[in-house]
Amino acid sequence: MFRTRLAGICIAALTSLSSGTLTHIAHAQEVIDLDEEQPAKKGGAKPGTGKKVDIDLDEGQTGASPAAVTAGQMTESAAAAKGLFDKEKWSEAAQALHRVVSGETGDDAGNKQLAEYYLAICLYWL
Repeated sequence: MFRTRLAGICIAALTSLSSGTLTHIAHAQEVIDLDEEQPAKKGGAKPGTGKKVDIDLDEGQTGASPAAVTAGQMTESAAAAKGLFDKEKWSEAAQALHRVVSGETGDDAGNKQLAEYYLAICLYWL
């Protein structure tokens, strides 16, 4: 008897949900064509007649891109920080890697970039 009541309640709930309310909401939304230059206006304006804007993401950069840095030999402090990272001691590793990134240990630019990457992972786990 419990099963028949439960089945009846489920059928009644599904019937009330699918009475057209959900389909009415879906049909009421405006369809936007993302391939158009500009959305069509109700005044009869044609799409694409607006002002075009060219966005230059490289603005402010002059010349060729900077040369890639390479990591040299790590200092003892940077190697110890990497060891803490490998042991998953996130808080201690984050503190040690921050010292490498800030330049206190005297590492080269490549090792600073690696330390910054490992520091980001530590902060994620923290």
